[in-house]
Amino acid sequence: PMLDATTLIRRGRPGLQVVIPVAASLDFDEVKQLAAPYTGVTVVKGSAREILSSADAAVVASGTATVEAALTGVPFVAVYRLAPFTFFLAKLLVRGVNNFAMVNLVAGKRLVTELLQDQVSGERIAVEVERFLGDPVVSKKMRDQLLALRERLTGPKDGRTPGQRVAGMLLELSGIAADEGAFDRSGWRQQ
Repeated sequence: PMLDATTLIRRGRPGLQVVIPVAASLDFDEVKQLAAPYTGVTVVKGSAREILSSADAAVVASGTATVEAALTGVPFVAVYRLAPFTFFLAKLLVRGVNNFAMVNLVAGKRLVTELLQDQVSGERIAVEVERFLGDPVVSKKMRDQLLALRERLTGPKDGRTPGQRVAGMLLELSGIAADEGAFDRSGWRQQ
């Protein structure tokens, strides 16, 4: 669906450049082969932060990548599609959660659009990305909100990394106390 979205967006923006940074945990050759039929798509190893920092908009699979994207300030849409049975189990086990993107969980509100399961389609992704590419006011508003979140995450120099702060915020949201001093310098909860 993400690649299909590039085709749809290119219809109105023939100069669109799409770059896919492939994480080391993924098969680079497989991703490159998957992207080969699509025009104007470049696949590179790693470099996600650099690519996100220079992008006008992004599509990000949910997880820690959404926090990384938020730290760069790039306007983006979060997408997540699980296997149908896994999604069924998740719906049974996870209740009362309004957001799935880690960046929205950390923010305590919906900053970025989330597309889940059947919402993840080339058409829907294209519409969401086009909002940023086509309207500088919408793009700037999201950049400003993400940069404010970055300030919150990189905030007071308390010896913790942004990742450790995110972990503490997520623990607080889940109802587990994240009192000052509850984590050692590595970010692991002290016993």
